[in-house]
Amino acid sequence: MGADSQANANPRYATLYLRTDAPCDELYNAAEDRLSAVIELLGTLTFVELDAYPARNVLQISRSLLLLASDAHSLYRADHEQRDRRG
Repeated sequence: MGADSQANANPRYATLYLRTDAPCDELYNAAEDRLSAVIELLGTLTFVELDAYPARNVLQISRSLLLLASDAHSLYRADHEQRDRRG
């Protein structure tokens, strides 16, 4: 997983792993799901009114986006590496 992934934040207790030997299509689909979630979250945020704690809101939103985008990046990279090994 990428350096920003939750798997690397506390490696001793990491619970999220990436199966780099998974089929290419599954790696790609998982990456697409996470990237779509980032895009949907960003779209939703354009309509949200922040509460009285803007710093907390920004930190929570940033953390969510970072985890999803980092996971997507790791999955895309694994998909690409696996395709390179095949071809």
